Amino acid sequence: MGRAGLIGGVGAWVLAAALTLATAAWPEHIKPHPVLVIGLAVAGALMLLVPVIQWFHPIFKDTNNGPLKIDLAIEGIVRTRTGDLGRPWQHGDIFIQASAHLRSPALVQIEYVAELIWHGVSTPARAIDDVAMWHFAERNDYAVGRKGEYRDIRPLTASLSRTAKSEGWLHFQVDLPDVEITKSRLRLTSTCALGSLVSERELIGTLTGPLLVQRKLA
Repeated sequence: MGRAGLIGGVGAWVLAAALTLATAAWPEHIKPHPVLVIGLAVAGALMLLVPVIQWFHPIFKDTNNGPLKIDLAIEGIVRTRTGDLGRPWQHGDIFIQASAHLRSPALVQIEYVAELIWHGVSTPARAIDDVAMWHFAERNDYAVGRKGEYRDIRPLTASLSRTAKSEGWLHFQVDLPDVEITKSRLRLTSTCALGSLVSERELIGTLTGPLLVQRKLA
């Protein structure tokens, strides 16, 4: 039985109890108070409405029903390179601005996976959970004689709800030269136990895109 059906069943029982109390020929000194009877009747009637309106609002739908359906889109890509003291440009960092709108089921916990495809060969990218440690600025703001201002960003949540579209950023690293990264196609996958959905985008032109990325100062 679904959650809405259970609520409706309880509502029917509560409403029946209220009607029974209202019609019972009890002695006056033990008869239920009218406010109590009316309250039970109203509560039961409202609970009975839940199965009727469950298709008009996702909060009433069962969370585990239906196949996985997500509108996953790559909105933008920003690239840079990082490393350590010995190899300062070792890692190719790919920041993905993405949106995810869950259609089915009502709630789901997603894992985001990225890979680069070049000549049919897939290179997995490492997920880096540090988006909050970076900020971005418009590249045009750093033209000669202009001062740019960095702005904070937020990570794309892995907890998706059908009631709202989620937007944010993901950070991945891959140890490939910029030339190979630029020639590759980025494949972003949202996956969970119910299935997976994919969005893809070519990486050509993303190294010199409209945004600059920089790690925040400690």
